[in-house]
Amino acid sequence: MIDTTWAAWKENQEISGRIEFDPSGRDPIVIFSPGMKKMLGISHSDPAWQRVLETHLSLLIPQEEAAAWTELVHRAQRTGEPVFLHGHLRAVDQRMIPVLGVLDRLSKDGQRMAASFYYCRLEDETGRTVTKHLTAQGHIVEIVTFGIFTVLVDQKPILFHHEKARELLALLVDRRGAYCTSQSLIACLWENEAATKKTYARLRKVTLRLRDTLRDYGVEDILESRAGNRRIVPERVNCDLYEYLNGEKRRSPKFHGTYLSDYSWGEDTLAELTNGL
Repeated sequence: MIDTTWAAWKENQEISGRIEFDPSGRDPIVIFSPGMKKMLGISHSDPAWQRVLETHLSLLIPQEEAAAWTELVHRAQRTGEPVFLHGHLRAVDQRMIPVLGVLDRLSKDGQRMAASFYYCRLEDETGRTVTKHLTAQGHIVEIVTFGIFTVLVDQKPILFHHEKARELLALLVDRRGAYCTSQSLIACLWENEAATKKTYARLRKVTLRLRDTLRDYGVEDILESRAGNRRIVPERVNCDLYEYLNGEKRRSPKFHGTYLSDYSWGEDTLAELTNGL
């Protein structure tokens, strides 16, 4: 049997670097592996080294984003699962090096992060460069289902003020663009309750809250409704699940044995992923 746990996956990867925040509030402490330094074209004796740090590794989180990042870290601490972050480092010759970050912890004020990161190729199985999907307004929405369910808009995490709105979005992501009836959504969101006028009204309220949250970030067009049925628009989001199932495994964070573990209704997809290993 293949061991697909996150711990085993991490041990089999060559870490590309480590970022720690300095408790004294000074510049972040950054350590690169020899291989990553070669990719970036820098050395500690090179003046370009400090320029890379100042320009591309600033880890000060704006105060308005601190609550969202803190919520993700708290979820990770409760579940023991990783928080994945997608990003790039700019090399001296201006090439963008894609990396997969794993957020470990935040400073007490929630505005500085510590993370490990790994080189992450951006090609599909044929070696073809894969482009990002954009929303109608030009935003990049990234959805992570392997690990803590995370939604980022232009690399900033969405803060969900209502847990059921968050779960509804995760459920629509799990359905991969298929239209979902109200009855099927109620069966998952409130497993022990029948579809009644009360639960239909509750679903409408949750849907409005989700749309309001997405509208705040300018990405409400990632959802569609038709005749009371709802779906996510896969062509407007970048999701690790979709990329993995489409064979773009080099681009997607490697499946490590967990999937939407907050939600029991995700077990069918988890079984599909596990059987496909």
